[in-house]
Amino acid sequence: MKNRLPESLCRPCQEHQMTLFPTTLKELLKELGVTRRELNEWNRRGWTVLSDAKAKADEPERFELAFLRDITRSGLRPDQVNLLLQSLEKPYGYNPQTTLLSFMHGWVQLVPPPGPPSPAEVIGEHLDDWLSELAESGETERLAEIAQTVTRLIPEALAVQRTEVPK
Repeated sequence: MKNRLPESLCRPCQEHQMTLFPTTLKELLKELGVTRRELNEWNRRGWTVLSDAKAKADEPERFELAFLRDITRSGLRPDQVNLLLQSLEKPYGYNPQTTLLSFMHGWVQLVPPPGPPSPAEVIGEHLDDWLSELAESGETERLAEIAQTVTRLIPEALAVQRTEVPK
């Protein structure tokens, strides 16, 4: 499982971010549809240390409970669950929506997609094609406006360039 990961995947990271409004463990169990019996069984097997003594539950606990719920309800035997979990660090506060098991790479997490491209990136990528389309469609007025704007901005850019200190 030492294969190089594709760019869209990374090794799983535990969630540590707290929220402003934690909940009680009782409320969290109800929200996630996890029974006390399941939680006690997970404690007995060493999969979690969450218990009734935990007064407040936050995002890491939410992820851990949802992660364990989904694995244990997958139909695997407890020994198979142990085998799957052995390569992950405890607590199992991994985001269950982005953490998955790859047959090729083991446990992985989806890398968040990059944000939208900046306007400059979009323009830079499409400017030549757009100007060609304007020329092909005979939009000379628009091309002339663009040329005037560029002609006006070139001296400003040169002035900035002259004032910059060489490195």
